[in-house]
Amino acid sequence: MARIKEAFRLNENDAETLVAELWPHNVFPWELWGKAYDTFWRGVAASNAEMFKLNNPPYPEMTGIWADAHVNAWCEKMYVFFSELAFALPANSVQKGLNYILEETYEDSSRIFSAEREALFTNLLEAERGFDWSGFHHIDTEKLDEMLNDKAFRIPKNSYHFISRLLRESLVVDKLAAVRHLLLCEYPFDHEVKGLTRHFVERIKTALAAEHPLVLDIVAQESNTPGSPHESLTSSMLGAAPSVAQTETNEDAILIPRALWEKKKPQQVCDDMRVAGYTDDAPIAHALYYWVGIKILTEIGTILRGEDISDSARHKYARKKLKEAEGRYRTE
Repeated sequence: MARIKEAFRLNENDAETLVAELWPHNVFPWELWGKAYDTFWRGVAASNAEMFKLNNPPYPEMTGIWADAHVNAWCEKMYVFFSELAFALPANSVQKGLNYILEETYEDSSRIFSAEREALFTNLLEAERGFDWSGFHHIDTEKLDEMLNDKAFRIPKNSYHFISRLLRESLVVDKLAAVRHLLLCEYPFDHEVKGLTRHFVERIKTALAAEHPLVLDIVAQESNTPGSPHESLTSSMLGAAPSVAQTETNEDAILIPRALWEKKKPQQVCDDMRVAGYTDDAPIAHALYYWVGIKILTEIGTILRGEDISDSARHKYARKKLKEAEGRYRTE
């Protein structure tokens, strides 16, 4: 999920909405955690439970009435499991499994939660100082109790808070379903990440254009490059003259004089229309898109709102205003 967020520059709300749309059939919440458990944690936890009579928390399952639970319930259950497991494992085992999850989740995991991880493992190691986890034949019960009590004292529950965010960003999602949904919702693809290339996204756009040509029209223009398979989807390219449908006389539509937009730079069009009394951004967005010829919604959003909000927010704002303007304005 973290890679999808980065590739499309999704904010937290966008990411949560995407997961909700894909849940439950196209989301695999514990895929990475299950592999980390099997590879780094299961054997050590079972061995320690036998040797030191420690608790060995069972790997959580969501079955029965829990099978259709919201993703939040899954994350909460895994959070509790990890907290219990980390208490019963040597710090180096916890670290190996967690590093695996981080490396599989992020492009560069070295800077992710670096301070939180350092604090957690420093405390874990300090609490275990002087205790030999391998000393099966030399168990000092008093020493073990002392170490565990010290560990409980040094590792408060808030030490694991960053795990809550990691759980959500390490969700494995169906890549095709995720990208398809984002494109249909007109989220712009920003850049390639490992496992998600521009070529892959373009192939999905091509397939979607055949299914939903009108919906995908704007999306195609967002990423048009020379030779793009989407150039044939529309003749309304940057700088192109407005079509007859865009300029036909409509007695009920509000007139926007040609003098306000013709032969002017986009920002000047915006400024002049506001001075002329067009206080809502819908007619300005309409003029910029259809008559000035700006087909990149993020660019229109920047003209209207500036750069103080994210690319996706600017894109959605422009899209919203264009929809509000449909059929309401005409020019000379």
